[in-house]
Amino acid sequence: AGTCASGASNQVTIQVPPVTPPVLTADKLSISQGDEVTLSASNCTGVVKWSTGLVGSSVKVKPTSTTTYTAMCEKGTCASASAAITISVTNIPPPTVICSTDTICKGGSVTLEIANCLGTAEWSTGQNGAAIVVSPSATTMYSAKCVVNGCKSASSVEYKITVTKPEKPVLTASKNPIGPGESTTITATGCETGRMEWSN
Repeated sequence: AGTCASGASNQVTIQVPPVTPPVLTADKLSISQGDEVTLSASNCTGVVKWSTGLVGSSVKVKPTSTTTYTAMCEKGTCASASAAITISVTNIPPPTVICSTDTICKGGSVTLEIANCLGTAEWSTGQNGAAIVVSPSATTMYSAKCVVNGCKSASSVEYKITVTKPEKPVLTASKNPIGPGESTTITATGCETGRMEWSN
């Protein structure tokens, strides 16, 4: 008996829809150096993979400079094209605290000024401005940050104001009492680190 075969069947085309790239957003697009940002990806029914190596629909990053992050949506063996989002980082150098002195007497005051700040100085005392007047009752450290468009620099190097309270000197005479016309030498002790002011 012979073998019979039909003609070729009809063709069936299987369509595989492309995986749509995720939509990326951030809670902040512009930050100060050292700030943390939360990146989120939506419109992905698969697994979101980030250029940082992290996986998930929401990740936290802390860029030190302006950085572009990408992510793709993987579904089975298929992957979408990458989507991108850029986080701008403002790097503000710390300011410098300057002062005409680093030592004052108890009850005195001194003016602290800021240098190397193109924005507003924010002091450790809670005051704002290019210069502040302080009257510490004890030795105190002061610092400041520079704020530009809402972004803060790191703190400046601390500036130390030393508060001193000179002790009363002790006077002694080489000869006491003395007669009319005689002389005596008066010696003051206890003021070795300062300057003596005499009444006469």
